[in-house]
Order: sequence, then structure tokens, then C-alpha cells
Amino acid sequence: LLLWQKERRSRYMRFVTDGEEMQKIDHYTIDTLGYPSIVLMERAALAFVNCLCRELSKDERVLCVCGTGNNGGDGIAIARILYTKGYTSGFYLADSEEKASQETKKELEMARNTGVPEYNTLDLSHVRVVVDALFGTGLCREVTGAYKDMVTKINDWRKGSERGRVWAVDIPSGLHAGTGQPLGAGIQADATVTFGLAKRGMILYPGRDIAGKVYVEDIGFPQKAIEKNRPLAHIYETSDLNRLPVRKNDSNKGSYGRLLIIAGSKDRAGAGYFAAKAASRMGIGLVRLLTPEVNRMIYQMMVPEAVLTSWTSESLTESMLCQALSWADTVVIGPGIGTQKEAEKLVYWTLKNIKIPLIMDADALNLIANHPEWLEWIPEDTVITPHMGEMARLTKSSIQILKIDPVGQALEYAKRRRLICVMKDAATVAASPAGSVYINTTGNHGMSAGGSGDVLAGVIGALISQGLTPWEAARLGVFIHGMAGGPGLHGMAGDRAREMKGAYSMSANDLLDGLAHVTKRMDD
Repeated sequence: LLLWQKERRSRYMRFVTDGEEMQKIDHYTIDTLGYPSIVLMERAALAFVNCLCRELSKDERVLCVCGTGNNGGDGIAIARILYTKGYTSGFYLADSEEKASQETKKELEMARNTGVPEYNTLDLSHVRVVVDALFGTGLCREVTGAYKDMVTKINDWRKGSERGRVWAVDIPSGLHAGTGQPLGAGIQADATVTFGLAKRGMILYPGRDIAGKVYVEDIGFPQKAIEKNRPLAHIYETSDLNRLPVRKNDSNKGSYGRLLIIAGSKDRAGAGYFAAKAASRMGIGLVRLLTPEVNRMIYQMMVPEAVLTSWTSESLTESMLCQALSWADTVVIGPGIGTQKEAEKLVYWTLKNIKIPLIMDADALNLIANHPEWLEWIPEDTVITPHMGEMARLTKSSIQILKIDPVGQALEYAKRRRLICVMKDAATVAASPAGSVYINTTGNHGMSAGGSGDVLAGVIGALISQGLTPWEAARLGVFIHGMAGGPGLHGMAGDRAREMKGAYSMSANDLLDGLAHVTKRMDD
């Protein structure tokens, strides 16, 4: 999903920003630290050209379509640098020169002095590459009028051109940098070169599809500027696998935790199987399934490594549950339990007696939605893992509203309820009560299948049982699991499963094999 110049990576580049945060970093760099704005503009243009030229031949005509803000200045500089390198390039200024920023006026002066072709009309008939430099990350209003017409013209040209491509400068024009939602009308890019830090709107959907291939280029924003204006959200990278719990040679099954999974109901044994098996693949020492008697034979055959505690309607008591809770280091409750009377008892008694870390998934969340008074009993730092439908029921909202701003919605709920909210979607968002946000970049649409969420619950439970904090386990668990995202980082569980089986044929069972592949990397 995100491509960096590895030799110039900074540990701060795992942060992702919205438009306002990026503007603060930019202004601090210029106004407080004294970096000339034109220098950053030139660095951005050169970084863009270096990326573009890897896929550009000298006979392909490039037109930079430029606004009057600094994003437009970047575009004019790109046209000039390409021209001086011998490429056929020119630029079109979309509005009157009088409206241009000082930096953009300076770039206009240099481009004209250099002899870069300047066009008075937006003619794309002989163009192979359009460089979109109309609007930058600061845009927060809808694109209308003449600009909307230009966006439509470029998109129509891209669709109708056999080889035409659009490369966006910093962000596709018309895309909200924070939410990933189009602002009325927006450019569809084949590739985007963004500067300094990745932007949230190009990780969340639909922005992830709109941005195309994303390059994140270091143009010299100092670490101090990022420290002083620390962004809200972050992502993980392959190197973050080092956060997995350390295993020791001198150890035994008691060294790696005990996980209780309260799961399953009649005709719904699969959820407990996937959660327990995922926990085993993530290195748990002991896993125990608390499940109806009707599932005993299934679990004895499918998960022979698990300890079983089975119940009937007559034998299910609070003391039985408390005994199971006293055995465990961590509890997962909800996969496949249903919403009948027995399931209500299990959730009610768990909340009443819980003194260890808790993960609430699936039907446990549906029961909470049915009994909102129970929300007050959920311990602080409990991990909840709702998909969009479950989150809509919890918040009495709609999926459409949640999707408009998933970061804001997950964060507000996490803060208000003092819990860790892992809101599962194509780009899963995890939020902590302390105000930190993780956005997932791994996974693929092949994971949109029954059982995937149960696997995630088991992964997070296993990581907590082995000593990670709930917040660390939630982030790392989502990253490893690769929950239903886009192309992601090659090699995570969901992506590995797609590599082996293909998106159409993937199932939750394949995710279990993918987990084994990921954890094996730590032994290689």
C-alpha cells in the first residue's frame, strides 16, 4: 500500500496525518524552525519527479494541471524539472495568476524563465500523463464550478485513454486528507506521491482506491516538527513484528498464558474453533473453551489441544463461570454464543465478576447493545471488536455515518466508554481511551468471509495472555491478522492466505495457515 525510500526512513514516518496536522507540521518547520518554504517545494517536486521517471519514457507528454496554492507551485516546479531533464512537459494554470501564493508565483517566474511550455486551455488530446496539482491536503470544502468541470474532464480523459495515467501531487484533488471521502468531485489517480508523512485519507476507504499506488517521500521535515505536532494516528510496518512476545528456551506451557474463550452455541461451533485455533497459532500456552455440551465432540476432534468445559441449560451456573475465570489470564467472550437466555447469563456474569483482561466480540456486543445499562460495567481497557453492523447497534447510529469518519467515530466511543475499540472494516481502525488511533494497512477482500473476526479475537486474546498490554495486543493483532483491508503489506496472515489460495477461494481456515507463516518469520 505505502512505498517509502527506505534509506531515508524516519521512525516518525509511521505516523499518518490529516490535513490540519500536516499544515501544523509544515508551518512549524517554516515559521518556527526557519526552513524556507520554497526549499520544501523544490524538494517535493524533485521527489515527485524521481518517482514518476521510474515509469515515464521520454516520448510521453506530461501536463501538470496546477492550482494557485502551494500544491500548484509543486506542479509547476515538477513541469520545470521534467523539462530540464529532457522530458516533454508543460503546465496549465487553472486560475488567474493574481490569486497565486508567493511561492507559486516564484515557481511561475522560474518556469517561464526556463522556457517551460505554458498552456492557456486544458487540452489533453496529446497527453500521456496528467500531473494533478490542483488542490493539496488542506482542502476541506466541496469542489464546485470550473474546478469540478476540470476534475470531470481529467477523469473522463483517463477512462477514455488507452495509456493515459494520472499522478497526484501529495493527495488526489478533491479527496479529504482525514476521512478519505471525496469532497463533491475528485481526481481518480493511478499513483500519488505524498510528502513527509502518509495521509489518513489515502489509507481509509474509498480514498485508498482513489489514490492508487502511494509513494511516501521524505522531503526534509525535521523530527522536531513532528514531535511538537504529534499526529493522532499511526500505522504498523513489518518491523513491528518485533513487538511479538519473546519466547524463551527455558519455558513450558505455563510460560505463555491461559486464555478462556466463551464461545459457541447449537449449530454455531465454528466461531469457537476459529478463535481457539488462532490462539494456538499465536503461541498461547493453554486455551480453554467454555461451550454448550452439544459442541463437546466437535471441539474434541477439531481442537484437541484445548481444555473443554461444557454446560447444559441445567448445569450453567455463575459459580461454574467464576471457576473458569479464575483459571484464566485473559477472556474472550462472544464468538457464536447467540443472544438467547444462556448467552445473556454468560455475558452478565462475566461483566459482574471479571478481574482480568477482557475481549468482547460478536454476540457479546449484540447483547450489550440490547442491554446498554451493562456498558457501565465494562472494565477500563477492555477490547471490543465490532464490525460495522455491530458498531452501528452499539452506537445507535448507521453504517453510513460510521464510514464517513471511522477514525472520529471509533475514537469518540473509546474515550467515552474507557475501552479499546477495534472497529473492523476494509481498513480497520483501533482507538484507545487515551486518544491514540491505529489504522490498519494489511489484508484483502478475500478475508470478507465468515470466521475471520473470530480468528482476530483469538489472536488478540493470545497476545494479551502472553504479556502484551491490551492496547498493544489490539494493534499488533489487527496488523498480523490483516483484517479485510486492501493490498496491504505483503506477508501478513490475510495477504499470505490470498497468495496461497486466491481471494475467491479464501476461508478463515486459510487465515490460520497464514498466521503460522507470519509467526514463523520470527524464527527465521
